[in-house]
Amino acid sequence: MDFRNTLELHLNSMKNKNLNKFISTVRLEEIILIMPNGTLIREKAKFLELHRSWFEDSD
Repeated sequence: MDFRNTLELHLNSMKNKNLNKFISTVRLEEIILIMPNGTLIREKAKFLELHRSWFEDSD
């Protein structure tokens, strides 16, 4: 899959709140997420927990 297709899948998975498709576009082994408050997330489990909660939220 090329970059454009992967990006479209990534963005559509967020729009449609499809966690499995979203995760398929992320390299969890080398994850680095900087939250708006400056918190740094590098752990796979924390990243998944954060996104699982977000994707389950109906708002």
